[in-house]
Order: sequence, then C-alpha cells, then structure tokens
Amino acid sequence: MKEGNIAAFVSSNVNSVTESSGIYAFYDIDTWGIQVYLGRSNNLRRRLKEHLSCGSKANATIKMLIQQGHNIWFSYSTSSNYKGAEAAELNRYLSVGNKRVERKYLEDF
Repeated sequence: MKEGNIAAFVSSNVNSVTESSGIYAFYDIDTWGIQVYLGRSNNLRRRLKEHLSCGSKANATIKMLIQQGHNIWFSYSTSSNYKGAEAAELNRYLSVGNKRVERKYLEDF
C-alpha cells in the first residue's frame, strides 16, 4: 500500500505500511466514506495493528465498527512532526453546530 492511498483495513494492507511516524485516518465506506477517526503514531504499522486486533489499545469506535461488520478503510501519511501533522489535519475541519464541515483553503483549488 502506498502512502496517501485509501485501502481496505485488512492485515495484508497494514503489514505493508511503513514503521515511520505519521498520521492515519479511518473511513467507514458503509456511510459514504465518512472519516470516522484520525490518529497519530511514532510507528504507523504497530499502531494500525493494535487497531486491527481490536485489543485493549484499539480505539473504541473503530473496534465497535469492525465488530459490527462495517467496511472500514484507511489511509496514512508519514511525518517526522506527526503531532503537528495531526493538528493541521484536524484544523481542516470546522465545527458548525453539530456538524463537521471541511474547511477549504485557496491552495486546495
């Protein structure tokens, strides 16, 4: 799996992820591909495997979606400043009432 691509959240794809630091996102394909989780890690492959195992270190939302049979996909991006990369990605979303709306910048067009 290549950085920046979106792929099914299965062992073969997770095993091909780098062990570098960076950010990752999960998408629920059953709900029109909505991003359901954004995380960061100093070792992407290890952290994604923790989520995939649905063990005690997995995020509760991702664990529930997997256990309920949702079609979860993921993407990742490497960054030496993974905390800053996560903050920048979170900043792209603006809360409007109870909805999250993606904020567009001029350079996005």
